[in-house]
Amino acid sequence: AGTALEACPYYAARDLVVCAELIVCSYAYVLDPMIRHETKIEGQLKDAVVVLDEAHNIDQVCRDAATFEAEYKLLLKTQREDLG
Repeated sequence: AGTALEACPYYAARDLVVCAELIVCSYAYVLDPMIRHETKIEGQLKDAVVVLDEAHNIDQVCRDAATFEAEYKLLLKTQREDLG
């Protein structure tokens, strides 16, 4: 359908989420702050009822969303910059 209309279904769905009454998506779209922001879902969650299906590994998804990796050299450089 996207090729026939010369449009991208992903971007169309992302733009239409602001007026949707029902959103069906992977729980990563709700739990990961970066994905939530990029897909514009965060504004729709204020009074929403969220149903999580297949949530058996949701604890790991939450940990992954709140975790980052940094090289030791970068941390030392940042520390030196903060100390002036």
